[in-house]
Amino acid sequence: MSEATQYRLRLPDGNEYGPVSMDTIVGWTRQSRVPRNASLVEEPDGTVRPVMDVPELHPFFQAMGAAASHHDKHSSISSLIPYRNVPALTGYYLSIAALLPIIGLPIGLVAVILGVVGLSRVRANPACKGTVHAWIAIALGTIGFMISLVMLVLLMIPY
Repeated sequence: MSEATQYRLRLPDGNEYGPVSMDTIVGWTRQSRVPRNASLVEEPDGTVRPVMDVPELHPFFQAMGAAASHHDKHSSISSLIPYRNVPALTGYYLSIAALLPIIGLPIGLVAVILGVVGLSRVRANPACKGTVHAWIAIALGTIGFMISLVMLVLLMIPY
């Protein structure tokens, strides 16, 4: 491939960008803007090649593969501890504290609210994880709130 050759980048969804030089394609790949399943269309003859078959792009896709495996490791950790979904995680911890009598009244309410916010975040972006933590926050927060409410009412009843 010579530098004078122009290319169009064809994405899997059918959108095409170009004609541009190989330097531009390399720059886009370096910025992680070129997916592995895209194709290059050589101008003017129309020869189509998968980007994975272009030697100039191999180092970038190899680096992306290493980053993807690194991401996979963090993905399994985020399933256990949903650090990307702070409301769900915080609600989970607060819901445990909500089981303490009396102080569980406000803490339980906050835990339930954070659990609902955490669930909405998971629905908006499933990669952030935390569904179980959010549900536990809602359930234990509600139980803690109810226990504290009953305890408070019992304390106010004169004997």
